[in-house]
Amino acid sequence: MLEKMIDDLKGALRRTAQATVLVGVAGVAAVLALCFLYAAAFVFVRDRYGLIEACLAGGGLFLVIAIAFVICYVVLSGRSKRQAAQAKAAAQAKATAQPALVDPTMIAAGIQIVRAIGITRLGPLLAIAGLAVSALAISSSLAKRGDHDAKQ
Repeated sequence: MLEKMIDDLKGALRRTAQATVLVGVAGVAAVLALCFLYAAAFVFVRDRYGLIEACLAGGGLFLVIAIAFVICYVVLSGRSKRQAAQAKAAAQAKATAQPALVDPTMIAAGIQIVRAIGITRLGPLLAIAGLAVSALAISSSLAKRGDHDAKQ
């Protein structure tokens, strides 16, 4: 059984290595193709308009490409910062909400409430509380949707 797992792992690693090599070769070929296309465009512009114009056109092309990548980086960086902030806020909210549930005094208070009310009366009270919470959730979602519709 262990030999089969090792053989499977070797096969998976071999396939991954082959795929990596193939993608690497394809990437190098694509870069070389783009270099030759750029060289051909440069020679065409140089023959038609002159050397200075060809250099300016090539520089402008690479400047536009660089600006596009900078814009993509800024957008992705901002998105990742927002996601990190949201994850941090969610973790803080979870960390502050959880200790109240595992606090021994809260557990003791809950047990005393159950004893005072009685287990038979607790079912209908929980059902009513569930309906109230769901009604509040629905009304808050409708209010948010109304605010969203009003903004549009």
